[in-house]
Amino acid sequence: MSLRIISSIFFIYIYFDRKISIVLNFLPSYKTLIAFLISGIVCWTSSRSFERGTMKHRLIHISIGITCFLVICFTLLKLDKNFISEIKQIRKEKMELNKQTQTQTQKKNK
Repeated sequence: MSLRIISSIFFIYIYFDRKISIVLNFLPSYKTLIAFLISGIVCWTSSRSFERGTMKHRLIHISIGITCFLVICFTLLKLDKNFISEIKQIRKEKMELNKQTQTQTQKKNK
């Protein structure tokens, strides 16, 4: 998965004439990326530790995963408000564009 992300970043970098700021604007803050990394390591370690455990151990692993998920959600909401608002804006613009396209298609069909 990481290789796919890295190759996508290189593609965007080359496609947009090496304007690295465009690529960097699509990434969350470094603190959020670190939180994702730590969360992944914690979940992986938990999985390996409780791999052949009892049901109690599996429930502990699930609760660790839920905790990591909540920490990531909190981190995103706290640190990346601008990133989230940009994503919402892009989605809104795309929906408006789709509505315009549908309206034009309907007019042509009449």
